[in-house]
Amino acid sequence: MAQTKETPEFFPPIADVVDRTHAADEENVDSRPLEEIESLCMQCGEQGVTRMMLTSIPFFREVIVMSFRCEHCGHANNEIQSAGKIRPEGTIYTVKVLNRGDLDRQLIRSEACSISIPEFQLVLPPTRAQLTTVEGLLRDIVADLSIQQPLRRIQDENSYTKIQEIIDALKEIIADDEEDEEEEGKDKPEKKELSKEDPLTPAITVVLDDPSGNSFLEFVGSMSDPKWNMRTYERSLEQN
Repeated sequence: MAQTKETPEFFPPIADVVDRTHAADEENVDSRPLEEIESLCMQCGEQGVTRMMLTSIPFFREVIVMSFRCEHCGHANNEIQSAGKIRPEGTIYTVKVLNRGDLDRQLIRSEACSISIPEFQLVLPPTRAQLTTVEGLLRDIVADLSIQQPLRRIQDENSYTKIQEIIDALKEIIADDEEDEEEEGKDKPEKKELSKEDPLTPAITVVLDDPSGNSFLEFVGSMSDPKWNMRTYERSLEQN
């Protein structure tokens, strides 16, 4: 009878990689990422540390996860790069974000990927590669849109009002109670414990469009996930 041989895990799971690359002080040398290099912190100008590791994402591909942390100012971020070639076709991932559990879906965005949320007529152009979750993406959008709001309020109140509506709706989805915490001297009702099955209001759609095919949006269970869809398309001459 043939014996089954256990296949070694050349690429650890993505969640383990993120935990390890974010660890500031690791006592066990064997658990360190593949490489660590000193890097300039763009926030304070001091030297921080970038940790890199090669891993694989199920049903996707091998990637390099890079995590930066500056011990001087506390600034940290993570990026991701494909470890392979550009795919022959572009991809479009669509996810219906209907309940709180959908916010935990993993999201990988390449430098060529644009993201849209049709319900808000919101389109995010390509930017740096990113490894995050749907909730992390929404929090980044809130932070980015909020930066210029004081100036918009003075210069263009109409734009300010429209953007504030989007910000407020996104904060409702991610249950951001930052404003409540800033209010002092007010009695606050007890917070209801949130469940992953709680429906989101409003429900939204997140669409990733990547001509390079190097982005990914997680499905739950299998590729027959009713909230998830992926399709490929041929790139145009401009996209090539």
